Amino acid sequence: MRSRLRVGLAGAGMVSAFHLPAWRALADQVELVAVADPDIERAQAAARQYGVPRAWRSLDDMLAGELLDAVDLMTPPHLHAEQCLAAAAAGVAVLCQKPLAPSAGQARQLIGAVGSRVRLMVHENWRFRPHYRQVRRWLDEGRIGELRSAELQTLSCGLLPDAEGRMPALVRQPLLATLPRMMVAEVLVHHLDIVCWLAGPARVVQASLQHAVSQISGESAATIVLACAGGARFEVGGDMAAARALPTLRDELALTGSLASITLRGTRLHLSGDAPEASMVDLEADYADSYIGAIGHFVYALRNDHPFEATLEDHLDVLELVDEAYRQARMEGIE
Repeated sequence: MRSRLRVGLAGAGMVSAFHLPAWRALADQVELVAVADPDIERAQAAARQYGVPRAWRSLDDMLAGELLDAVDLMTPPHLHAEQCLAAAAAGVAVLCQKPLAPSAGQARQLIGAVGSRVRLMVHENWRFRPHYRQVRRWLDEGRIGELRSAELQTLSCGLLPDAEGRMPALVRQPLLATLPRMMVAEVLVHHLDIVCWLAGPARVVQASLQHAVSQISGESAATIVLACAGGARFEVGGDMAAARALPTLRDELALTGSLASITLRGTRLHLSGDAPEASMVDLEADYADSYIGAIGHFVYALRNDHPFEATLEDHLDVLELVDEAYRQARMEGIE
């Protein structure tokens, strides 16, 4: 492998504004050679802004015209499967935004089709947020004892009209309006990964969805109750039309153990117990750092033939929870 990985970027939309700075932070290890987007002017603008030499209209064109070691797929979810297969056929490693496919079954088929031809990692950046890394360290150190119960909530007012009548979440990410499965499949999928990462294997006990915003196709709020390894109850919830919340998503976490507890409230992360600790979290910097962490891990794993932390089986487990949450909500008639 070359001293620096040659990387192509597919997609120049909203999320690329977080990916591209993270890639630039790794300039000693990677060379960004091209950006592809159907909106060629948008691709060209991104290339100019971040000093990327070339822009293409499609991933296929970029794969045919460039010598690449890896691609970063920042494209809409319905394109992920076909683009992963295209990159695999070209022998190019893939970092793909979640989800790999619309359902766990389809994702499993995709993983089987890619096989061992190339390395494939799902870009799950939530677990790379520095404050969640600290929570994981405390758990690994046994600081709270046996986990008894937990809650993870994320709220925003992004789907409520602002003073100009616009919904901030749709201004930032118009795709959200068109997704038939929104809150669970697009947002809480991150939090379900956090649950499994922090608390081990989980199963859905109950789920409810709320379709409270007529301007979007999917659900605007959801609550999922999970049973985790060891019997801990973990409730995950989200609402993007929450009055008095901020326009961007803000997580709150509470883990209760047999010895102590961990809470994230606002910008304060706190560990209770015999040796308490507390710190203030810069949430904006923390979010940007999560992209550097996830992308940096992908690069390190490729360069050192190291396994990915978030495995494909981990992602399949999360997608199974997503599918089951929707199934449970339909069964209980609380959609």
